[in-house]
Amino acid sequence: MLGIDPRPGDKAWRTDTIMVVAVDHEAQQVGIFSIPRDLWVDVPGLGPARINQADFHGENAKYPGGGPALVGKIIEDTFGVPIHHWVRIKQEGLVELVDALGGVDVTLNCPLHELTPHPTKPGQWEKFELPAGVNHLDGAAAKKFATFRYNSNDFYRGQRQQQLIWAIKEKAIQLDAITKLPQLWTALQHTFTTDLGILDVIRLARIGAGLKPEQIHGLTFSTEAIVYAQVGEAQVLKIGDKDLLMKELGSLWTQKSISEQGKIGSNATCPTPTVPPTATITPLATLAPLGTPTP
Repeated sequence: MLGIDPRPGDKAWRTDTIMVVAVDHEAQQVGIFSIPRDLWVDVPGLGPARINQADFHGENAKYPGGGPALVGKIIEDTFGVPIHHWVRIKQEGLVELVDALGGVDVTLNCPLHELTPHPTKPGQWEKFELPAGVNHLDGAAAKKFATFRYNSNDFYRGQRQQQLIWAIKEKAIQLDAITKLPQLWTALQHTFTTDLGILDVIRLARIGAGLKPEQIHGLTFSTEAIVYAQVGEAQVLKIGDKDLLMKELGSLWTQKSISEQGKIGSNATCPTPTVPPTATITPLATLAPLGTPTP
């Protein structure tokens, strides 16, 4: 699953959300793991770069199968996981989907304190805050919940993204959206591309609709397996401990439900805001993590 945010006039884009979804048909379970956008990898034809550059490079360089095929090769080379299908979604597609569902609910056990770019004042920031408890998000709020991490980090953002997937799934079931998939497919087709056909999507949706929370597992790698690093003047993420990374990946099917992602551990103190909305944004590696991500 690739999430992109092409802006008007831009000739390139970045793939700032990357998730791998594994479907175990025999055991009736799903596993999802998030790959940080700033992971430093070897991109064939480009060289060492952030993984979020690979999708556009694959399209621009006419890599066989395009950008998704190139990202898939990098994932297989890095994590040993073969990729069979792909979906690429524009951020505005997320907004339209959530609004089409009438909004979604996410439950937090700690308040969320985040920053987002000010919509009318370039270079300035505004607060995006959610209280602990149940929060109803429209499409615009869901986009902020899933994408911004100026006051947190990529690891915690990955957890929130997984939690949002659960919220969308729950609302879709409430509305019996599976029966409306052909209409949604047509209405939202300008917001996504995929090598899956509508019948494939309906088949997968039926599987997902029957899964309980404990059957959908989510993984974000620990800050020991993937670590912050400096490459020239750029701050990136690199694999710190490959053995630990593979051990965590091997535990995917025992990880907690994606419905519980985005929640701070029960024994942790809830974080407080650390950057005022008008301040200069501090590089992510120097910020205190928003709770320790669960491996």
